[in-house]
Amino acid sequence: MAVHHALPTTSPSTAKTLRLEPYSYEVTEHSCSERGFKRQGGWEGPLVIVDAGEATIVDQATVDADLRVQAQLATDAAITAQRSEENLAPLKRRIGTKLCRDHKSMTFIGYTEAVSPDLDRIQIRVVAQTFGPPKHQPVPDYRPEIIWDAPINWRLCE
Repeated sequence: MAVHHALPTTSPSTAKTLRLEPYSYEVTEHSCSERGFKRQGGWEGPLVIVDAGEATIVDQATVDADLRVQAQLATDAAITAQRSEENLAPLKRRIGTKLCRDHKSMTFIGYTEAVSPDLDRIQIRVVAQTFGPPKHQPVPDYRPEIIWDAPINWRLCE
């Protein structure tokens, strides 16, 4: 039996579930000594598998309600992250603040040197580049540089 469009989700009870979109299937079994059999079937609504061996068919209204809840949770998380960034932005703009930026497996370390009065940019003196966590070994031939960048691209160093 082939299954298409499997979307892992989590239910409110934190049990792992798997949602399978509507589709049709056909199972055929043949052996040399028998005539074999053929089964056809399918379902119209999404199939939700809660635990191995259990399956429940839910209606579209339930699926839509779950999607609305997930969308609201994602929106709330984005708002919380934005508010957190808004609270940190003044600290990042303070002259002398130590900032870090992670890029792939590298971490750049710098200090705020100036703030643009009309643009949302800060001048950063990047003094070091390290190979990322956990050891943060410095890149031996890194040359310090001065850049202008948006505060949102940097985090406060610990």
